[in-house]
Amino acid sequence: MAEKFLKMDQDNMVALIKLIKGEQQAAVVSYIIDNLDLRYNRLDKTQREIAHDCGVSTKTVSDIIKLLCEKGFLKKRYGKSLGGQYMVSPHLFYRGYENRQKVELNDKFKNFDKKPNYLKEPKKPE
Repeated sequence: MAEKFLKMDQDNMVALIKLIKGEQQAAVVSYIIDNLDLRYNRLDKTQREIAHDCGVSTKTVSDIIKLLCEKGFLKKRYGKSLGGQYMVSPHLFYRGYENRQKVELNDKFKNFDKKPNYLKEPKKPE
């Protein structure tokens, strides 16, 4: 049986650390990592919940999440019914038994912020 592991990419972790400005942003990034569901590299929390749990403003959470998304470390899934769903790039770190897990997570990460088919409006007949 293969050994379970958590793999982190050193260059991407260093780049992530360099983005963080101050203790409040560090607290948010730490919270995201600590509360991540490593099976899917996903966090299911709203920005308001993250802010409350970290003891920071929602603006601080919004600013760092926006920056992480712009830099490709994080993707946000949109939709009112979804609440807050974020996925951390498997290029940053991932858990699994073999490289297959990273490939599967990469596919999910590419499409994470796309609108699901069931939320798309049906085509109108011509």
